[in-house]
Amino acid sequence: MAALEKRDYDLAITKLTDALKTSRSPLWLAARSKAHIGKGDFARALRDADFSYAAAAARGKRDLMRDAQHRRAVAYMRLGRLADADACAMWVQRMAEQAGVSLSDPALRKPETDERGFSTATKQTILDYRTAIEQKKLAQGNGYGPCRP
Repeated sequence: MAALEKRDYDLAITKLTDALKTSRSPLWLAARSKAHIGKGDFARALRDADFSYAAAAARGKRDLMRDAQHRRAVAYMRLGRLADADACAMWVQRMAEQAGVSLSDPALRKPETDERGFSTATKQTILDYRTAIEQKKLAQGNGYGPCRP
């Protein structure tokens, strides 16, 4: 990890590859994905980000799943697959807001995009989504019952 922080991507990839022989750590896979991005090898970065997400999901580590999705978004963006990058970024945002991510949600599987791959979400769509999240949080309450004056 120190090599990655120093932007010595070749050394970071070598060390992380050796470490991954002992454990398929989602953290190490995400770090190697970041190193591949630094080297400009976006296809390998995407592959490691995909593996990182799968490993994090298998372990039930939502924070690492979120980091892996972020790595996927960056790799897709660098590959020019903007609709895929947008979808991954949306998943990251939903996970960060702890709104609950359902992979069966059609909006996640097929984001609305134009012919160039750009998201067609409007300001109103985003505001409506945020309002729905806030209403859900209010309905769930804080777990201590109603507040009394």
